[in-house]
Amino acid sequence: GAALRVVALCMRGAQLDGAFALLRRVAAQSTAAVYEALRHYQAAFGDAFRFGALVSALRGPSMPLKVHAMQVVNMLLDELDDLEARFDLRNEIMRAGMSELMADYPNMQVSAELQAAIATFEDKADDDYQEMVEAVGPERVMARLEQFMSEADDRGDDRVRVAVYQQNELHGTIAVPYRVGETTAKHVADRVLAKFPLESEDDDVDNYGLFLHVEHRNRQGVWADESRTLEHYGIVQGEVRAEYKMRPWTVCVRWRDKVEKTKFAPHHTCAQVVASLFEQLDMPDDAMPFDFGLYSEMSGGPGGAATPRPSRDDSGRDDKGGGG
Repeated sequence: GAALRVVALCMRGAQLDGAFALLRRVAAQSTAAVYEALRHYQAAFGDAFRFGALVSALRGPSMPLKVHAMQVVNMLLDELDDLEARFDLRNEIMRAGMSELMADYPNMQVSAELQAAIATFEDKADDDYQEMVEAVGPERVMARLEQFMSEADDRGDDRVRVAVYQQNELHGTIAVPYRVGETTAKHVADRVLAKFPLESEDDDVDNYGLFLHVEHRNRQGVWADESRTLEHYGIVQGEVRAEYKMRPWTVCVRWRDKVEKTKFAPHHTCAQVVASLFEQLDMPDDAMPFDFGLYSEMSGGPGGAATPRPSRDDSGRDDKGGGG
């Protein structure tokens, strides 16, 4: 106990590098002793987070210090066999400031040893995230992440908390700090893509955008213009929720004597679009979504029509004698 208190006190000051080198050796023998040292540090220096000492070291002045701190983080996570416990611990570390650091590292020069430790952290985080989604579903995983995001944060950082989607799948979250009057939507998007590059060769970054959950011009939520600063959308302090996802397409659809505009995500199928149209258009009471399809007038520019499908007889051929 006394020795761990000494280690904790040395984790800030001239003996920083040596203290974390020792903590790395302690972690190899007992992660419980590491937790005790971190508690002593938190009590001695009034840190808001249990893992504040590790995050501070990762921002530290020397590369060996950062390597030791990152290795300790990985060792604490590796010691846990339970998936949910490991998921929660990683989120606690991320909330202590690790998320901002991980976003910054792609733009920094780091040693091969630190790069290997970071890659281990990120790869195992991705694996655990996918396992959690398979185990409890994406909605519960997102709710769990938001629970950690919303817990009291005494630092009062100004940041955009972004849920990142590719196609229709949630890939994770990232917190991007912002400065009033300086940070643009493009800056946030670039940080997102540095952390979560598009995985599919068919994906085009031009199809994606940043959706801010703010009230703007009497609308709840707005697609941000990348050239605009966040201040343009009324963001001047505190944490803001956002999503980085595919921008919706707008299509004009004719039905009888009406023309309706509808928006849908590019990854949606025609069946999903037709089902959405049924909620917007004045359809007959006996009409069913599967009786209709979309017909695109290619020569007339963007748009289409909701049209009944030809009726079929029992042989699967339509009334005009065409194939089924």
